[in-house]
Amino acid sequence: MPRGGSRPGAGRKPTKPKVVNIDGKPRADVIPPAMQAAIDQSIASDSPLLEPPADLSEARKTFWREWAPLAVAEGTLTEATVLGFRELSEQFVIKDTLGRQCEAKEPGWGEAFKLWVKATQRVDSSMARFKLTALGKSATPKRAPTAVNPWARVAAPAVKR
Repeated sequence: MPRGGSRPGAGRKPTKPKVVNIDGKPRADVIPPAMQAAIDQSIASDSPLLEPPADLSEARKTFWREWAPLAVAEGTLTEATVLGFRELSEQFVIKDTLGRQCEAKEPGWGEAFKLWVKATQRVDSSMARFKLTALGKSATPKRAPTAVNPWARVAAPAVKR
């Protein structure tokens, strides 16, 4: 006589619930992922956050104009995250200035190189918060193709006549 109950994890696995209206039909406001990118682009082009604030320096404004459209498209640059993006622009300009000093091998460039390495790490981690840098893996994992059964045609059910 078996004892102990069912094994943990045994049984039918839950399926992903479908988004439906009260009448049971699929909702029309759920947008397929393929169409989502086009909508995100149109939202990104209308955003007031694409233009940098007036009090920024020219170097920071250049950074803002280059990277803000990407951050808005990712949905990470919002009114609530503007201060963080301003900080990122400042970090980027500091890193760029230190990099130029190292390339020109100006006096004290060895110390500037150490600071540049730290600034580069800081900029990379700040860019990751806004999804502006690679994370080392694909954003959407690709599914492996399902194996095709070579016997499917041979063992197919007979057609009724």
